Amino acid sequence: MDEAPILGLHDSLITNQIAQKIVSWRESGHLVEVSQVDEEEVAHLLGRFIGEAATRAMTALKKTDEQVELANQLLLRLAGPESIENGPNRLLSVIKDAPGATLPDRPLTSLSEAALLTNAREDPNLAHELAAELATDHEISA
Repeated sequence: MDEAPILGLHDSLITNQIAQKIVSWRESGHLVEVSQVDEEEVAHLLGRFIGEAATRAMTALKKTDEQVELANQLLLRLAGPESIENGPNRLLSVIKDAPGATLPDRPLTSLSEAALLTNAREDPNLAHELAAELATDHEISA
């Protein structure tokens, strides 16, 4: 459990494995922000998590018939070795705890969701969203 966290903003569902890492990160001097998932987001977030887990499992199988068999098993069971922690909660950020350390500002749009920002009056301010996200990025890919 000595795995160093990737510092910055996150938007991850907290699973039992991530919950264990959070304890370790806090013990090693990191500030970790967690929040309860809004009730209206729970079904979408859980569905996306299950879909991503299913995609990883399907990708590991090379034969189509194995993938179909797994899909059918999942449809019957919808269970796996990694379970969702009570809450559910999501990991929001991790930073090194130091005197004066503060949690970073978050963009208004979720990091885990695709969003088309058109800078329309009803959209979040594009400059604010970019600045909030870029301020915490440890790497920017082209």
